[in-house]
Amino acid sequence: VDMVYMNAIHSRFEHSAGVAHLSGLLCRRIQSFQPLLDVTEKDHHCVVLAGFCHDWGHGPFSHVFDGRFQKQLLKRQQRKQQQKDNNNNDDTISEWEHE
Repeated sequence: VDMVYMNAIHSRFEHSAGVAHLSGLLCRRIQSFQPLLDVTEKDHHCVVLAGFCHDWGHGPFSHVFDGRFQKQLLKRQQRKQQQKDNNNNDDTISEWEHE
């Protein structure tokens, strides 16, 4: 952002505040144009709060971190599934008896 707009800043806080604001606007539009949904003020407050809090779980340098973490998690899940499949195949073979 700062390469295009030299004085612009985009911190996590500003991002979260912007998402909260846009979430609130969207919720108000839904209230106006979809009255059958019966969106309450409490719903509106919850949507705004969720928009503000949506990034709290990110790690440092989140997108780089998330990409590496997700790849490692996928490899771990694949290894566990392969071990499970191997164990299931071994159990099936050991339990199988030929008449």
